[in-house]
Amino acid sequence: MSGKLLRQGALTLAALAGMALNSAQAAAVHFDVVGTGFALAQGNTYGTDANNSPNHLLGVTFSATAPNLHQIENLAVGQSYSFQFGTVALHEEGNNGSNVNNGAATITEAERTQLGVSALFKFLEPVNSPDLSISAVVTAVLGNLVDSAVDFSIDWADTTVSFGNGGQFSLSLDDLSFNRNHMAIDQWATITLLSAPIVPSPPNNGGTGGHAVPEPGSLALAGLGLGVAGFIGRRRKQQQG
Repeated sequence: MSGKLLRQGALTLAALAGMALNSAQAAAVHFDVVGTGFALAQGNTYGTDANNSPNHLLGVTFSATAPNLHQIENLAVGQSYSFQFGTVALHEEGNNGSNVNNGAATITEAERTQLGVSALFKFLEPVNSPDLSISAVVTAVLGNLVDSAVDFSIDWADTTVSFGNGGQFSLSLDDLSFNRNHMAIDQWATITLLSAPIVPSPPNNGGTGGHAVPEPGSLALAGLGLGVAGFIGRRRKQQQG
């Protein structure tokens, strides 16, 4: 093997070793959701009208998954995880409280007020904080529910949560549309890791600075590069002598 090829090989190995020693592999971030829930606007008009009463309550119900159900996942940057947040159902009564058929089911003007709703998340990891909230724009269309047009819809606003030193993840929920009466839709939520937090390097020999601990493979690669470089140095000395 010529000296030029040996020098090129040593430089390549040294460059690879440097990259291996200086690169930091971001560990997956652990997520643990320990509670979910829907929060309705104060004075909302969701509910079921009593018999023989004017229609003033919109027959929509919100049911969250069990509050003690843990949704656990390890995510790398760019990865997402979806889970069932709950269920939303539309069961609208007919006029004057009767519930005889779809043709009699009607959304009135009084039922279209105070329809605000929020989705609440309780995290244990990577943030341990009070409930995180996502709001929605809710639309109820005036008229009966006999056609195929959308009668009721929920459009959620995505949110981004910061944690640690530079970590971020997004929370989103699927938008829902109801185009007929007596319809239930599962509400799904999605977590996406946007960036992992920066983990400080441990102190080196008691100093204020620090370096990441190299992987065993990185040490082996660095040792190989140094060995080849040393061999080239000895051979050049012999040729010069």
